Order: sequence, then structure tokens, then C-alpha cells
Amino acid sequence: MIYLLFLISLALPSYLVRFKIFGVPTNVLEIIIYLSFFIQIIILRKEIPKSLSIRNLKHLLKQSRLTPIILLFVAVFLSILVAADKRMALGIFKGWFLDPFLVFLMVQKNIKNQKDLLKIGLGLSLGVILISVWAVTQSLGFWYLLPHQEVEDFYGYILEKRAFGPFESPNYLGMYLAPASIFLLGLGLFCLKEKAEKSQEYLKIYRYFLLSSFIFSLVALLLSKSSGALLAFLAGLFFLLYHYLEKKAFFAKIIIFLILLAVGFFLVTLNFAKTQTSFSIRKEIW
Repeated sequence: MIYLLFLISLALPSYLVRFKIFGVPTNVLEIIIYLSFFIQIIILRKEIPKSLSIRNLKHLLKQSRLTPIILLFVAVFLSILVAADKRMALGIFKGWFLDPFLVFLMVQKNIKNQKDLLKIGLGLSLGVILISVWAVTQSLGFWYLLPHQEVEDFYGYILEKRAFGPFESPNYLGMYLAPASIFLLGLGLFCLKEKAEKSQEYLKIYRYFLLSSFIFSLVALLLSKSSGALLAFLAGLFFLLYHYLEKKAFFAKIIIFLILLAVGFFLVTLNFAKTQTSFSIRKEIW
């Protein structure tokens, strides 16, 4: 199952490959998730009857961490009931809530140690490197478009030299890279501090690979010129470094915050103030 989770983390952008099965819209990523969950059920087929006993269900419901999940799905189902367009509402439920929840269940069940987490991080880092290289080649002038990318919609991005990768806009590229880069940096800083089952050289290889993918993603993030994604990245970076330096002096944390704030202001004004991007448009409205 770990290798299936590796595949899911690698294939996150594959949601862009869309099609229909018996009239129901879906995509490659969803098919991978559903097949993986089906295999998970087969593997656990002997445990499922025991876990569905009244005693186990009562114990499960008493866990406080399930309360937000239950409330979330209650709100989702109520929203579907009152939605004017049931088809669209069900599609949002499937893509934004059901699919991530299934992945959450598989991750919770199968990640047992540091090595398992690193394998999932490796899959994500491979996907990030691929998308980042794609974005960098676009910034060098290779503005090839995929079938779902219409020339009319992307002409402005090309003029502004904003990288967008395989996505529908540069902002979508940023929405993929910003959280992924923080997660990969976190793995590089935290998960690799402890000794693994193999040699220390094994840790070094993973560390260099994860941190290299972080650098690739940061370059692509800057090339997307997405102000929201960049600010989100800086916020995530601040909290990550804040916790990483939890044993350090409070003064050091203040210095980090001020440096990131200055860097964020510099990058935003440098990359976006001179172009007609979404940032400059919002600035004019404000």
C-alpha cells in the first residue's frame, strides 16, 4: 500500500486528465485513489467485520479527533441537499471531500514509521521536480500548450512570462507548489534527523533529494509570479522554521520573521508591481 500512496503523491497533477465513465465525470487521479482504496479493502477484508462491531464503533465515536470530520461531512451533505445544481454539488463533494478523505484513511492506516513517510515524500518530490522543470522550460520560451489550455486564455500569461506548467493558470501552479515545497522542506528538516533502519548515508541521499526538490519548486514558484502562493509559502516557511528553532532563542525567531517579511515585500514588489498580473489588478481595485 505504501507504493500506491507513493503513486498517488506522484500523480497529483493527473487530475487534469479528465474523462467520463458511464456519463460520470472523473479523472486519472480519482481512478488511482479508488483502485488503491479498493485494494486496501481487500487487504483488510478480515479486519473490517471486527472493526464494525458495536463496541468498536462506540469507541471510535468517542475519539475527539473524529468530531471535526463528522461535523464537516454533515455540513457537506446539508449543502448538497440545498444546492440548486445537485450534479455540480456532488462533483465538488467527490473531488474536494471524498477523495482526500479516502487518502487520509489510507495514510493513517499504512504509515507506520519514518521510512514509510519518506517514500510518500519521495513520490511527491518526483512530481514536484517534473512540474518545476516544466515551468522553468516555459520561462525559457518553450510555451507549448496542452489540449485543455486554450491560446486565448493563456496569451496574457505568455506575454507576462508567467510559468503555469500543465495547469489552467499560474495561480494553480502556485497552489500545487507552495504547500508541496513546505512539506518537502519539513521532511528534510525534521524526519531525517533521527537514525533510520539503514545507514546514515541512506539519510543523506533522501535529505539531498528532498531539499533539491524544494529548491526546484521555489524557483518555479517565483516564475509563476503568483502573489497569493508566494505569500502563503512565506507564511508556511515562517511557521516551519519557528517550530524547527523551538529550542533556540526567541530573538532568533524574531529575526527570521523580519527577514521573511522583508523578503516577501521585496519579491512581491519586484515580481508583480510592473506587470498586469492578478496582484496589480487587485492593487488598482484597492
